[in-house]
Amino acid sequence: MVVDDDRFVLSTLAVGLERAGYRVQAVDSGREALSALASDPPDLVVLDHQMPGFTGLDVAARIRRQADIPVLMLTASDEPGLIERAIALGVNGYFVKPIDSAQLVPSIELNLVRARRGNWAPARVPPPAGGLEGQDGGAHVRVDRRALERALGALIATSARTDGGAACVLIDIEGFDAIVQREGPLPARVLISALCDRLRAGLRQEDFFARVWEDQLFVLLPDADAGSALRAGRALLDVIQAYPIPGNRRLYGRAGVALFHGASTPGAVILHAYAALEEARAGVPGSLYLYGTDRVQPCAEGEAMESVLRNALEEGGVHVVYQPIVELRSGAVTGYEALMRVRDRHDNLLTPADFLPFAERRGLIEDLDKRVIELAVNRLVGLQVEAPDRFIAVNLSGAHFGRPELQRRIAEVVRVAGVDPARLVFEITETAALRDVRQAQHFMAELKSAGIRFALDDFGAGFGSFSYLRSLPVDYIKIDGAFVRDLARTACDRLFVTAMVDVARGLGIQTIAEHVSDEQTVTVLRAHGVDHAQGFYIGRPGPL
Repeated sequence: MVVDDDRFVLSTLAVGLERAGYRVQAVDSGREALSALASDPPDLVVLDHQMPGFTGLDVAARIRRQADIPVLMLTASDEPGLIERAIALGVNGYFVKPIDSAQLVPSIELNLVRARRGNWAPARVPPPAGGLEGQDGGAHVRVDRRALERALGALIATSARTDGGAACVLIDIEGFDAIVQREGPLPARVLISALCDRLRAGLRQEDFFARVWEDQLFVLLPDADAGSALRAGRALLDVIQAYPIPGNRRLYGRAGVALFHGASTPGAVILHAYAALEEARAGVPGSLYLYGTDRVQPCAEGEAMESVLRNALEEGGVHVVYQPIVELRSGAVTGYEALMRVRDRHDNLLTPADFLPFAERRGLIEDLDKRVIELAVNRLVGLQVEAPDRFIAVNLSGAHFGRPELQRRIAEVVRVAGVDPARLVFEITETAALRDVRQAQHFMAELKSAGIRFALDDFGAGFGSFSYLRSLPVDYIKIDGAFVRDLARTACDRLFVTAMVDVARGLGIQTIAEHVSDEQTVTVLRAHGVDHAQGFYIGRPGPL
């Protein structure tokens, strides 16, 4: 079921999800949704928050009182505390508009897989003194929120009697979605269940281990303080990272830790754990955060990453590798995307996935971006002699895109190097541009007047992608890999790509397909008129 009072959004999402193979019931009000839920309950609800009468939160609360139906919430609001209230109601996913159906599909699939597992039961209940009934079901069995709250309530009561402290560790396992896509749902569930058994084996007998989702775990630790809780959380994250995955791949975890005592409430403990986890999600893989009385405190891993990034900036540890972009009509290399790497003390090259959110939070991303721009422009100096018709594309972080000082720095670097500005392309995302459209337009117009070009990255990932082309003066659109990966096998993706190419061609904009992985995809892209291609099949990132 899709619920949204905006008829255009409602019909667009419904059509997109139907094309993806779902049977969709579209309703345009919270009241109608509640009526439909009573007569014909759906498998999952996609729910807008801002609706007249019954809001999304009102509907979600009613759903939670009646059934365990997964709920994904959409909103364009930045209302303070909205996410926390949605989490408290048990909402399963939270998306910020604009959004399209392709972005929802992975979360829909994962939540449907979770829901089909049937009735949930505690993975392990506390000792009988905790006041709960149940039996040890093994770490592979999941619990629902009510069972978790009962366990927390029992532990809080015990803490009140003994005047002791306890801790809640909330862990996100990252990489489960990729295993589902690569191996299929059943092998992925078997693997994650075996991992949970190993995690449970490392805990004390009195600890409570609960899987609330396939890839999310709660661990309740009686008689724990900050030090012991952080040590337990670190040990669990180390087990996750060391667990063997087919294909020499790795799982990673992030964790939030909340301390509590006899005066706490189950809802507050869960919210504090989620708040700490949100901070961990903004850090590097393996981040562990402790929720304090008035703030979230990073553990030592965050401080270590800050040291790595600062040393890299000071000692020449920021590097660039280049991934080729080819023209599909001729097969010739026409340009390269400059990709940042950071070398740590152990001579490992870290990718942006390892440090980018952390760098943005600590205010280091501007210096990193400036260094990459300098390195790319310096490489353009030599490329003007070796291959004067090729360009280099550089990503700009949304954290400081549009700032006048960045604009001036770019212009100065290009002027001093003496390179042809047309050989420099900056890649931006819709999210970055939409933070302040007028500022983005001015920033881009000033640099374009000097000859520099722009590409709109991840095109198609946002709901309003096409409309943004009217206001953003871009020279390229980079078709999001979600539409390219299965292009040769999925008619729906081919329709979307055809539309993107037609609109871009009408506006005089060139197209670049990302994540091209095989010759069959190249053939289909060429047949559909896409101008350029990039991906591991075309060429892996490397020195230039």
